[in-house]
Amino acid sequence: MKRLLVFITIFILMISSNGYCGYSYRDMPLNHVTYLVNCCKNYNIDIETAVAILFIENPYLNNNIVNKNNDGTYDYGYFQINTVNVKGLLRVTKTKDIQDPYDNILCGVYLMYSNKNKLNTYGISVNPFTSAFMHHRPGEIVKFKNNKSFNAIGYKYSVKAYVIYSYIKKLRKENSSNDPIDIYTLIMQVQNIMKGG
Repeated sequence: MKRLLVFITIFILMISSNGYCGYSYRDMPLNHVTYLVNCCKNYNIDIETAVAILFIENPYLNNNIVNKNNDGTYDYGYFQINTVNVKGLLRVTKTKDIQDPYDNILCGVYLMYSNKNKLNTYGISVNPFTSAFMHHRPGEIVKFKNNKSFNAIGYKYSVKAYVIYSYIKKLRKENSSNDPIDIYTLIMQVQNIMKGG
């Protein structure tokens, strides 16, 4: 068991850099964590999956991160919501600003909810691996359903999310409470591992 924990820790450290040069780690404020917990509860998204996707998208927990992609689109905030999705998500969630931390959290959780429904529609099991893939490569789920193959980038992303999810489940073995303070503590534990602490 100790070897597994060491392997997971090393693997997380190896994958923690997503190319966000110039950004520094931040503590996610408790009020943002509380909002994340409430959004997950409202949309029936398990908190472990949400936190794993949050760390894959934005390991620095910095809502001010805006990344320009090779295709000219941008990713915004905690959940790195792509410009392709922004307009529709703001409309559906009745929010106004994707760079507002609360709006970004709500849109990120709603996107997970929407993707979960798409997975169910296609008859694909919903788990952290497929949820992460859908969050990162939603347009390719039909290809997966038809030939059971993943895009390499989406696969790498999904493996990262699954490893972090597994680590979170291990941390939560002792305390599976969804109390915001417990989730805040969990997020800080994962972030400390990613920082190498």
